[in-house]
Amino acid sequence: MEDLFVERRPESCASLGLDCHRCVSTSATKVATVCRGMNEDGVARIFVQLYPSGGCAPMVAAFQSAYFEASVPRKGMVRAIAAA
Repeated sequence: MEDLFVERRPESCASLGLDCHRCVSTSATKVATVCRGMNEDGVARIFVQLYPSGGCAPMVAAFQSAYFEASVPRKGMVRAIAAA
């Protein structure tokens, strides 16, 4: 598994049975939890830092989508803030 983190190549991920969509979605959701409010360029820069392999580049739009979806406050959270 250590090789995956060193190489970060799609073929390494595939050999371990990992799915690109699940991988970038999970990462983007975690990034959104820690760092909200980035614009598209900022999210794309984070993606390149997390996924430096050129083979991962086609997934940047999926990463951005997942990030922005995870960044939207949930209705319950908005109500709790409004009540405070």
